Amino acid sequence: MIAGPPGRAVKGRALLDLGFLESDLERDQHATAESEDAMGAMDAPERLGNAGLGLWQAVLTECELTPGEMALLVQACRTVDELETISRALAEGPAVVKGSTGQPKASTLFAEARAHRLVLGKLLEQMALPDLGEEEGMTPNQQRAQKAAQTRWALERAKNGAA
Repeated sequence: MIAGPPGRAVKGRALLDLGFLESDLERDQHATAESEDAMGAMDAPERLGNAGLGLWQAVLTECELTPGEMALLVQACRTVDELETISRALAEGPAVVKGSTGQPKASTLFAEARAHRLVLGKLLEQMALPDLGEEEGMTPNQQRAQKAAQTRWALERAKNGAA
């Protein structure tokens, strides 16, 4: 939570309404829409590293994305670059560091790498990219609904077959 006007705590969407914060995702959505209008095609965002640029090119050569999916792709590419930086720092630095009382503990970069992998997984899942041979991908909700329907039909077939 961030303190907003005197005496009020502000979180989430309210921050945007009060002008305290504009998320990278929303800023990228606006930039994506404006740049697509201006250029007709989408160039890679500025300051992407090799890993992020590789993801950008791999996705866009195979898929046509909506503006919302483009914003998610920008964030996924940045997350891949950050994960690459963390991995490099882990390879160059010690895996075990001293804790606050001098005890040995795992580098905090391990937790950061794990968190970045989770974020990357969520971003890619939200993009609902199609699998090989599919025309359209499914969102996580669509995947759960499909699995539930398949389970119901399997139970129905077993019930009818056993009767």
